[in-house]
Amino acid sequence: MAQLASQLRKPPDHNDNGVLMTTNFENGWPETNGPAASGRITAHVYWLTVLLIVIAAASLAVVGYLASRSADRQALKHEAYVFDNALRDHQLLTARDQLTVAHWDDAVEHIVKGVEPDFIKNEFLNALWNDFGIHRSFLIGPGDELLASTREHQADFTRRVLAEDDPVRALADKLRKRIAEGLPEFPAAAAAGAELDSTLKLDEVADFAFARIEGQPMLLSAVQILPEERRIDLNKWPVVILVAAKAIDQTFLQQLTAPLDLMDIAFLDGQAPEGKKARRELMDHHGDVVGTFTWHPERPGLQIWKLILPVAIGLCLLLSAAALLISRKIVRLTRSLERSEAINHFNARHDPLTGCRNRLAFSEILEAACSGLPGTPFALIACDLDNFKSINDTSGHAAGDEVLKTIARRLRQIVEPAGYVGRIGGDEFLIVVSLGDGSHELEQIAEQILAEAHVPVELETGESFKAGMSLGIARAPDCGHHGTDLLRAADVALYKAKQTGRNRACFADHLPVKPSLKQSLISG
Repeated sequence: MAQLASQLRKPPDHNDNGVLMTTNFENGWPETNGPAASGRITAHVYWLTVLLIVIAAASLAVVGYLASRSADRQALKHEAYVFDNALRDHQLLTARDQLTVAHWDDAVEHIVKGVEPDFIKNEFLNALWNDFGIHRSFLIGPGDELLASTREHQADFTRRVLAEDDPVRALADKLRKRIAEGLPEFPAAAAAGAELDSTLKLDEVADFAFARIEGQPMLLSAVQILPEERRIDLNKWPVVILVAAKAIDQTFLQQLTAPLDLMDIAFLDGQAPEGKKARRELMDHHGDVVGTFTWHPERPGLQIWKLILPVAIGLCLLLSAAALLISRKIVRLTRSLERSEAINHFNARHDPLTGCRNRLAFSEILEAACSGLPGTPFALIACDLDNFKSINDTSGHAAGDEVLKTIARRLRQIVEPAGYVGRIGGDEFLIVVSLGDGSHELEQIAEQILAEAHVPVELETGESFKAGMSLGIARAPDCGHHGTDLLRAADVALYKAKQTGRNRACFADHLPVKPSLKQSLISG
């Protein structure tokens, strides 16, 4: 019933102040849940005093909070700025190492004009791995064809077209697009093969990315293979991109963080756990997290709090002592008023005889249940005692009242907490119940209701009365989305149950009654 109950605006068993109500059905009067009600009243008053204390100490607390937060944010912002610059410098350092072999006339002659394995093994491979510690490198030609690749001191000359989702291809395509479009950040002179100016920025001729290659987080750097001087016309030759992949490992971390003054910096493979404020996530070209750098940020705000906190605590304690005396008097004055209000509220929403919801409260329950359709299906059950008039005529209304209270108590024991029971008048009851697992569970509830109604009610006079009950069941949303439609359908089903012999259940949607239910009706 949790899903159905969640549709209600306010739990029917609580008053406007949130006081939990119980019912003493022996004398017919509602009672407040003493400790809970008193605790809530006291809490309301104390919260008011706390508010006054907070206002009084706000000048120190607010200043301390804002000052400490601002100091912490500035410190974290500065640390992030320093880290980002260090990471960018490391990227540019990788690109500079690449350019040592990529901006080389011999590289153009032996790679762009035609891939020569001996040159790559003896010159390219030796420099990239032995001199610069670049773990992987890829030579990519037109059409995203992999011309050659290296892994540490080994080279592979198997040609293939890189897959569309390959991060190496994505980075090469990004640089190739810049070259083709002649964007301002990519010098036209460099694209044409002119000699690079000494003042040329490395990020103008290189692109960077982070990716996971064969499960290893890596920094990728891409540059075009160009001549040293403009004595080779590259317009006649294809664009070949060199992509270097540097593993983000312990060596990488040491090189990156050596000049940084960051506490406990670490690299986590994947996304960092929640709560890590000082972190930088490395994203690939798909937007997925490759890894995360984390560190413990400085907390200059703690020093501010060490100065302000003792003063604020002393002031709060002083005001709390004064407020405690006042709040106790307020609690005693308001407790009697709240009890009276709670009783009136309870009586306005509950049947005084049986303690079930009255017509007003049940209408709100039904309306709230309908608002949850179609996501939260439920059933409306109309119940009517069979031959109830006879007990009033033979044994008196007191006996009839005893029967009604007993039947109501049995209905609540069966339905709650999976539903709500309401008495709308005389011997008529309404039940809203969550469907749960479906019609099978609903039939079981109907079967229990009929069985319990068939159990004799022992009266104080020593007499016993076997009531019996007829049920009309309408399921929502099958029989409607509004309370009026469901009430009408349940009444029609109830009328059918009475016309076909009483002491039975009928479904408004003509659902066949299970054999076990039929058998219980026959035996009755």
